[in-house]
This record gives sequence, C-alpha cells and structure tokens, in this order.
Amino acid sequence: MHLPEVLEETGMTVTPLRLTGVHKNMKRDVLTLAFLSDSLSGEPAPTDEVTDAVRLARDEVARRVPPMRALRVFDALDQLHPPVRAHDGHRLLGAGVS
Repeated sequence: MHLPEVLEETGMTVTPLRLTGVHKNMKRDVLTLAFLSDSLSGEPAPTDEVTDAVRLARDEVARRVPPMRALRVFDALDQLHPPVRAHDGHRLLGAGVS
C-alpha cells in the first residue's frame, strides 16, 4: 500500500491493518491488492483523480458500487483470510475461485 497515493486520491491519512484480497482482472491484466485500513485523519473528498469520495453503509455499497469493486469491500468486512479472485471486470472467473 502506497500511503502518499491514498492521501492524494482520498484526502485521508490511513494506516493499513491487513491485506483483505487479491483481485486479478484477467481481461485487463490488472492485479489489485486490497487492504483494510484505519482512518487517522481527513475526510473522503474528490480529487483530480477521484470524482466522488464518500463513506457508505454496506447496503449503499451494494447499490452504488460496481459489483467487482463492491466485492472488495465485502471481502474486507467478511473474510479473516484474503481471498484470491479472478474476474473479467464484471464477473468472477474459474471454478473453485474463492
């Protein structure tokens, strides 16, 4: 986790608590490492790279966030061990993907 990047993109200073998931977008050949973090200071705010930054309740995440990104949030809240997931940007791929 690159902490200056988090501050630049969210307006928040955080400390990472744990890795919560490894997400492989097979269509775009992108690997994302997701972390659960504790907010130390700042509030979510739009930046040059982020058009909207808000705190959302779980049910709002399901309604407002694209499914594969929402899955990262739910993994962070629900899993004790980070899952490794392969997807095409819209749906999970492969049998037995946790």
